[in-house]
Amino acid sequence: SSDLLSQIGRGGGIRPLIALAKSNNLHSQCLALSSLRRLGFIRENRDKLVAEGILETLTSACKSAEPEIQREVASCFCNLSLSSNHRLNIARLSISELVTLANSDDFETVRLSLGALGNLAEGIDTHSFMRSAPILGTIVGCLEREEVDIKREAARVIANLLSSFEIHSYIIQCGLDSLILLSAYTCEECRYLTALSFRKLSPTISNMAMNANPSQFPLDIWGVCSSLISLIKDQDGKTKKYAATALRDLSASGKNDIIFFKLRMPAAMVELVKDNDKDVQIIAVATLRHLSSSDRIKDVFDGSGIVQSAIRCISWANEDLRCQIAGLFANLSEHRECQSTMVSNGIVQAVDTLLSIEHNEIWQDCSRALANLCANEGNQAIIRRQGGIKTLAKLSKSNK
Repeated sequence: SSDLLSQIGRGGGIRPLIALAKSNNLHSQCLALSSLRRLGFIRENRDKLVAEGILETLTSACKSAEPEIQREVASCFCNLSLSSNHRLNIARLSISELVTLANSDDFETVRLSLGALGNLAEGIDTHSFMRSAPILGTIVGCLEREEVDIKREAARVIANLLSSFEIHSYIIQCGLDSLILLSAYTCEECRYLTALSFRKLSPTISNMAMNANPSQFPLDIWGVCSSLISLIKDQDGKTKKYAATALRDLSASGKNDIIFFKLRMPAAMVELVKDNDKDVQIIAVATLRHLSSSDRIKDVFDGSGIVQSAIRCISWANEDLRCQIAGLFANLSEHRECQSTMVSNGIVQAVDTLLSIEHNEIWQDCSRALANLCANEGNQAIIRRQGGIKTLAKLSKSNK
């Protein structure tokens, strides 16, 4: 029981167990490590364990070839690393040993050592020590294994390490394909971790796609976007939001738009605008705003529901969402082929509602939208009937 474990820790039982864990008798050593592992379940015991020198003991015990010893050591590290105040010391003293354990032939040893590495990677101050060990090849290798539990723990290590920009290139070069495959698994946590990883990688992928020579640095943008479009349909709100944010970042570059349209990303975003989460709505409209800058939008615009989905949001939209909607309308208005549909769907009334709040960027984009629409003589009579003169007069009085 937890009370008994706490009592052993307070009663001085840790020091003799650590001494036994250094025994040359394998049976005694294994039993002592097993006891220390259980004591490590209790938060208050972890400080005592570290103070009594357990990290040095575990590091030494890693050299054992006995699978049970390795398993107990990995489990001890996993428990100790749950306390954030000990992670830096574990990374400094024992990261190489943990990587060795992650290469074990024993399933439980690998799973537990990956769990410890995932815990360590939650603190960004440990990343420099983790990068100095040959950890990335081991983690990507675990991501390629068949066991879902191993894949999940490896994905957690990667997702946490990706908070450091320095490892992005390696993961993109060597781990991207495995992440794409992992996104197709039904494991909810695997899908969440994949979405989180893509969210962190997306600015780097976007930058590389713009600047890299494809023959020197091939990027499977199609695979990434296909995975993300699948992930935005997930029932888990965080998975959906991270995947949607990654798609927004990838679409912002203006590159690879042929892939986005072949994968019917505008239609996927129109569906996402219907989500109950306002943050997800903002992300979806922002992605449509990016995509609407492409000439390819003309080929899919009719019947897409883009304008209607944006107009439906305006009545309850906050400032950020209104800003994205105004930018979307302005970009769409640049395409003459989109203008008649915009006008027939009541764009003037929508713009007038957007102008109900004072915001420089919103007013500028609304002005650009109306200027483009009014430049088309075929739209002018309808715009007048929809109250466009009054809206234009309001904009003309702005001091912006």
